[in-house]
Amino acid sequence: MFEEALKKRLECIDSNSVDISNERIQLEEKQASGVAQVQLHLIHPCIAFKKLEDKKLQYFNINNCADYVIFENVEKDKWVLHIIEFKRTVKPKEWNEKIKKQFAGAYLNALALGGYLGIKISKVICYTGLRHDKVMSKREASPIELRAEVKRLTQNTDWESGEIILDVFETIPCTHKKIQLDENTGEAAYKLCL
Repeated sequence: MFEEALKKRLECIDSNSVDISNERIQLEEKQASGVAQVQLHLIHPCIAFKKLEDKKLQYFNINNCADYVIFENVEKDKWVLHIIEFKRTVKPKEWNEKIKKQFAGAYLNALALGGYLGIKISKVICYTGLRHDKVMSKREASPIELRAEVKRLTQNTDWESGEIILDVFETIPCTHKKIQLDENTGEAAYKLCL
């Protein structure tokens, strides 16, 4: 599936921390804030680092980190980085103040992992797996609240546009996709594609 040099580097990584497949990967989140089980169907060979938030590098000055990073080998030397975070409910404040920071933290960790593996990232796609979307929810607002609502909607246009900017040591433009989880079980099947 991978070249010999990459296989040897993968042998040095704890096998409980990584899944390697070209067919499917099971993603699980057990924390109450985002319990999820997603069957991820693959098109290309992938290397998935799981529970990244628990195993992130301590050298970085970022405390937040997404749940998974997946390196997808779409061509010989072309790799796409997929960053995945699970939440039960996403609200505007959490989207703007936490989730985007978790993506940024995962990106920094992925750069370190990719450097070790000899992987050069050509594209970044971020995903939010969720049961309830409260970011752009509409509700009755008083005239006083309308001004704050307009500001909130302006801040959250990236949630709907499918394009976000990760603000790390430089700005990284990324695609953002939502994975809709079953409202009751948190389960989903999703096909990983560009």
